Amino acid sequence: MGWYQILRRFYHALPEGPIKRFLVSLGYRVLYFSTLKSYAYERKRGCWKVVTRDGVTLFSFRDFDPAPLSDPGLRSLTSGQNVLDLGGNIGMVALYMAHKVGPSGHVWVYEPDQKNQRLLQAHIELNGVTNVTLVPAGVWEESGTLTFYEGGTYTSSFVKTNYISENPAQYKETSVPVVSLDDEYEKYQWKRLDFIKMDIEGSETKALLGAKRLLSELSPVLLIETHESEGKSTAGEVRDFLVSLGYTVEEKKREKYPTLMAHKTSLRRIS
Repeated sequence: MGWYQILRRFYHALPEGPIKRFLVSLGYRVLYFSTLKSYAYERKRGCWKVVTRDGVTLFSFRDFDPAPLSDPGLRSLTSGQNVLDLGGNIGMVALYMAHKVGPSGHVWVYEPDQKNQRLLQAHIELNGVTNVTLVPAGVWEESGTLTFYEGGTYTSSFVKTNYISENPAQYKETSVPVVSLDDEYEKYQWKRLDFIKMDIEGSETKALLGAKRLLSELSPVLLIETHESEGKSTAGEVRDFLVSLGYTVEEKKREKYPTLMAHKTSLRRIS
């Protein structure tokens, strides 16, 4: 078991209260000093206040890992852009992106876990943003209904990942709606789509297969967290599929389950 899994289990084992809040605040400020200006629990408001060094303020009823906020791809988003957040969790990345793209841009965030949906919607209201649309569904190759392993903020998935195998008691098996991005393209009639962040716990390839037309016609930049699915990394098949559509794919981190950044060669590269 790696150090991240050890810390994750330790974190979930801690009881809620001042000690946990102090440790979380201190730990994140130290780990992400270059990204965060502050990370603190405001007792009077009953929520966390997080301020990034690029000037974005986020409020959350739960503490959250701010690691994604340090990604150059997210930090390079600009006013007026349209973006998708696939695997929205409790909404902090979507809200950060909403601030970056401003009132003239828009964020569509897809989240199938019902517990996360409720918290995500509460965070949209808490932060007072009006340019975020919550879509209460997962993303798959085709639209319909699928079996889903619901784990809330612990992670949720349509496939049996290593997290589910190691901690089956954390998950509830249920059925949820799924949509294909090509169907969503038709529904929303997007004229442009600039960026897609994807963190969907092993369903990456299925989601991309359902987005062939969208990726071919709109050519958004992609930021994809790869995972383990059926005992192997999804990185290879994700990379091969995107290359077949004319994308250049780079590994943001060289690790077992790398983060991939993909862009069409004719587009501006986000470094």
